[in-house]
Amino acid sequence: MSKDAGSINEEGSGKKGLAGLLENVLRKGQYVGFFLFVLPIALMYVIAIGFAVFPGLLIWQYLVSMAQSPIEYALFGSIALGFGFFIGIFALCVIVPILNFPLIFFVKPYRGPWLALETVAWYYHNALFYLVRYTVLDLVTPSPISQLFLMAMGMKMGRGSMVNTSNISDPCLIRLGDYVTVGGSAFMMAHYAQKGYVVIAPMTIGDKSTVGLNSILMGGVEVGKKVSIAPNATVLPKTKIPDDTKYGYEGLK
Repeated sequence: MSKDAGSINEEGSGKKGLAGLLENVLRKGQYVGFFLFVLPIALMYVIAIGFAVFPGLLIWQYLVSMAQSPIEYALFGSIALGFGFFIGIFALCVIVPILNFPLIFFVKPYRGPWLALETVAWYYHNALFYLVRYTVLDLVTPSPISQLFLMAMGMKMGRGSMVNTSNISDPCLIRLGDYVTVGGSAFMMAHYAQKGYVVIAPMTIGDKSTVGLNSILMGGVEVGKKVSIAPNATVLPKTKIPDDTKYGYEGLK
């Protein structure tokens, strides 16, 4: 008999020792417990943003020191800001994958309460990715920079594949075959919620498949080879699409 969805995240941890203690703090500590578990990601944010801003401040200091008048100060300062912003994009795309690298080894398929030790690395992984996704990723998508960033965050991308969207979650759990094309504004997420549980499930897209723009692919989806997913289509969790299939075109004129 399944547990009540409303209580699954309120139950005590079944783990023993320190693991059980930490999990109970996370579940029963409410805001205090959540705050303690958020502190590491806050520190990583400070490091990542500081690293990204640092080159711009160096340029500012160098150029502004040469200013001899208010006009030159404003001009050199503005140029420094422009250069700093541009360089900061690349810096953020470098430092975030470095901070994320250890987390990749701890993000595993999972089904259970939201508040569990198994979800902590997954939460941190996505929090780091979102720092870039919601700031600068759209400015370099699609480009070799965005593709390299996605691979550095753990996404497996085969030869000739192109991802033309930043609407991604759980990149380290997404695997693309060779010559896959993901259309603009498509959503790909390797997780979903079900009856009070969170389910973290890898997603795979086979060789030479195309994901239409604005489509949505969820956790556990397995797309075969040479599949064409229609624009605006929704592929529900655990769906398996056979090879050479046109998915979501039913009813389209």
